[in-house]
Amino acid sequence: MNKEQEQEASVTQTRFWGEGAVGALPQNHGGDDNRIRVNGPRLPRSPLARLQLARPRTSEEMHKLAVEVWRQRGLALIDPLLITDDFARQALINEANRLYGRNAAGGC
Repeated sequence: MNKEQEQEASVTQTRFWGEGAVGALPQNHGGDDNRIRVNGPRLPRSPLARLQLARPRTSEEMHKLAVEVWRQRGLALIDPLLITDDFARQALINEANRLYGRNAAGGC
């Protein structure tokens, strides 16, 4: 498509959809990103997205978090794989399944 055809298509789009109309086709207005988004508009982001981790927590970070949550809130974050007593581990797994349902991983 040459430049003239692109401009004509853009004008037709604007007339049909209206500038900034809901559901309007993406427009190329220059700037740093000269590509038209093929996959549609960008999804809305939560205000909490900035707090999301970019990587999984390490075991040391999880341990620190578990200690902090236990001391501040009285909530126990226990990895069943860290329990050496078979009976205690199975009791913990059974109680977690009763309270929260079976986990998707199926490992415990």
